[in-house]
Amino acid sequence: MIAREREKGVPVLVLDAGNALFKHPRSTGDKNEKPRAELLLKQMDALGTAAMAVGARDLSLGLEFLRGGAKGVKMKLLSANLVDKGGKAPFPASTVLN
Repeated sequence: MIAREREKGVPVLVLDAGNALFKHPRSTGDKNEKPRAELLLKQMDALGTAAMAVGARDLSLGLEFLRGGAKGVKMKLLSANLVDKGGKAPFPASTVLN
């Protein structure tokens, strides 16, 4: 559907509201958690997702996993209320897209 609209020349903005990568807020130890999350990030990038709000479930394997998994993707990770142990925001709160 997204590709069809883009082929017609219709501008399409794809966003994700977060909590997409994991089924639970904490790791359950399931061996498929990590590969599933990595696949979802790749697929979101392939769809041309412009930005994703980071939800609690997206951090199930930690901040470093999310950062590492998002390296090389065009999608921007956003969070207006997340801070690391040092009080620094690990992601921008917003973005402007044209």
